[in-house]
Amino acid sequence: MKESGFKGTSRRGDRILGLFRELFFWMRWLLLNKVRNPENFKRLLNPGLQISEFHRQFIDDLPEQRVRILEVGAGPMSNIGKRHPDKELELVPTDILANQYAKILSLFNVNPPFKTIYANVEKLEEKFEENSFDFVVANNAIDHCEDPVRAIVQMLFVVKPQHYVLLRHAEKEGERKNYSGIHWWNFGFDGNSPILFNKHYSVDISMIAEFWGTLKVFPEERHVVFAIHKEVENRPDCLQDEVAQLQR
Repeated sequence: MKESGFKGTSRRGDRILGLFRELFFWMRWLLLNKVRNPENFKRLLNPGLQISEFHRQFIDDLPEQRVRILEVGAGPMSNIGKRHPDKELELVPTDILANQYAKILSLFNVNPPFKTIYANVEKLEEKFEENSFDFVVANNAIDHCEDPVRAIVQMLFVVKPQHYVLLRHAEKEGERKNYSGIHWWNFGFDGNSPILFNKHYSVDISMIAEFWGTLKVFPEERHVVFAIHKEVENRPDCLQDEVAQLQR
């Protein structure tokens, strides 16, 4: 799984090129939205932007008054909202390209209220303590990983017990991109069950969820959306053992 089923230096070079394309995509997005859609751009930068109703369902009933949210693969700036009507939110947007995004934002004189910081979702344990977030979310990011199973396990490692990890991804993105650049994986469905797959591997998301708690799937056209409710304490060996079992 670590090699993603794609071997050879040409694949490594293709991934590096894909990361540059990702930077170019966001540079173009920032330029076009700042010029052509200034009202929406201003809305995204508004520190008072309310968190979406969809995301609120994972937060509203939490006992914590101060809710710490980790957003992985957030890009140059988060778009899930910054405020909750009854709770204080601490939003931590992260991305493996955070340092490069910071330079692009500086170039365009853009200052998000919560700045994206560097973190590799496949190595969150190196950046954050276990059980340190009240909600962890990824949007169109985990299918860009080299080892997405490890990424999901890492997200579950840093979220608190009795709290949620939420993933939302376009369906079969790797297939549509012909597995080029950073698009090595797909999220899809096997019947009603979400799966993670490419040309060489397939993993049932329920196999990941059963180690940790309960899986809930949310229907959305052309997307795979699911949440895992963490119901166990982390085991000291959970990262190594679980990933190894899922990779068999």
